[in-house]
Amino acid sequence: MHRMHDDHRADDYVDPGWKLALKRSMRFLVPWLPKGRSLVDLRAALLGLVIFFAVLADAVRWIGIPRTFESVQFLDILVAGWSVIAVSETVWVGRKLISSLADAESEEKLAAVYRTYFFIRIGIWDLPALLGLAVAFIGGGAVDYWIGAAVTIAGLLSFAPTKRRITSLQARISQRGSHLSLGRALVAA
Repeated sequence: MHRMHDDHRADDYVDPGWKLALKRSMRFLVPWLPKGRSLVDLRAALLGLVIFFAVLADAVRWIGIPRTFESVQFLDILVAGWSVIAVSETVWVGRKLISSLADAESEEKLAAVYRTYFFIRIGIWDLPALLGLAVAFIGGGAVDYWIGAAVTIAGLLSFAPTKRRITSLQARISQRGSHLSLGRALVAA
């Protein structure tokens, strides 16, 4: 475990776990319910999206538009192409996240920077499923959505705010000289 300045440790917060996040995840599917800004609420937003895309996968199975070879090639390449772009953009966003977190001057700003990059990543990773859904309706079938949804769900889970991931980010920003606690900032938000 990396030591931080002022004798703080990377795991100096109590992680609230995922159980409450699962209970709150439906809030993010219903626009008029209140939403929070804490770590539990970030986890709930992520779980809500994963549940939404998984449930939609079952609903889409009824789409049975006949496919032509040309439409399959073009539309599948579109979904695959955006998936590659999403991976590269996420790598770039991850690099910017570390430097922005290290530059934060308070725990409030630290949490705000993390939330900003968190939702940028959600926006990037939602597109393969949405493109797959569009492709399924335009000229494909349910398989196009399922491929896009699988890529989206894997992408969303790749940056889930787990304790391990927060601890890893904390070690990296501590190496850059920050004495702030990301875990504490997210729990307190």
